[in-house]
Amino acid sequence: MQKLMLGGTKTLYIEENVGEPRWSNPDAVDLAFTRLPERDVATLNATCVFLNWDLNYKKFTSGEPKRDAHVDAVFGLVDEFSGEPVRGGGLVTTPMQGVLTPGHVVARDKGVMTLECMDYNVRRLPQSFGGTSGGGLWRMYLNVGTDGSYGEVETRLCGLASFQRDATHIACQGIERIEQFLIPAIRQHFGT
Repeated sequence: MQKLMLGGTKTLYIEENVGEPRWSNPDAVDLAFTRLPERDVATLNATCVFLNWDLNYKKFTSGEPKRDAHVDAVFGLVDEFSGEPVRGGGLVTTPMQGVLTPGHVVARDKGVMTLECMDYNVRRLPQSFGGTSGGGLWRMYLNVGTDGSYGEVETRLCGLASFQRDATHIACQGIERIEQFLIPAIRQHFGT
């Protein structure tokens, strides 16, 4: 368990063609970035692993790695699996549960990638993926051993979840949109 006091954060939003009513277009550009205060970055750096965006992006420009298989997955919070906020001692604490949802990217169009959840996992899926927006879309490349076991070759962040199309399909902002819209805006706005 870790607690961060996020009073000094700054968030940058990039939203285009979100639809009418608002957030009804699954193909909309929908990205955000939150800059954390240095003290929080230092705390996280000591206890967690940060993704280096430039190194992650270089993986894409170097092409696909040699591998036997791959699996895609969205990892994010799900409202349905999280608890109600608890107030006490001047704080509000919300128990949250992260969910790893395996599947395969079945469509890619204009920077939007659609993850289809794996059939075997359907009975364990939430009724709604509400809260997952902003969770990572990851691709893990695998080799198969002589004993049938899998070994990791490489893992990449491929996108960010942004819209639930239906019970088993999640639309994600792909790497192209992150690189084209979000990264330049971050560098312009925050100077990094």
